[in-house]
Amino acid sequence: MKKANLCHLLSTCGVVLLVAACSNDVELPTNYHDSHLAQPGPVQSSLVDDTINVAWQMATLENVTGLVLSFTDTTGAETTRFVDDETTTSYTEDSLSLESGATWVIRMWAVDDLGFFGPRSVADTLMVP
Repeated sequence: MKKANLCHLLSTCGVVLLVAACSNDVELPTNYHDSHLAQPGPVQSSLVDDTINVAWQMATLENVTGLVLSFTDTTGAETTRFVDDETTTSYTEDSLSLESGATWVIRMWAVDDLGFFGPRSVADTLMVP
């Protein structure tokens, strides 16, 4: 075989191997944090006088070291509160300005000891009369 033909054959084989090695058919590993923290169950809020009462459920407390509650008003401003007792299932908020006719969106999520946030709960909406 001539030297030029041999070089062409080797370079063609190299390109074929490179293309095969760069295929998109490879499955990526699962992120370590997927399913690391449970998503809070249904969040339910109620208003008594000027106090918002929030209750929730957690399917499991595995890896959970705290919870974050988010209160978002109609302007989009978000106020968060940290709950350091992961075993609690309720929270009382009485320091927000509750204007008549305002709507609040309330969500929560779990936190682990590294500060990683789990998935947010489904939003609950609270209307101030």
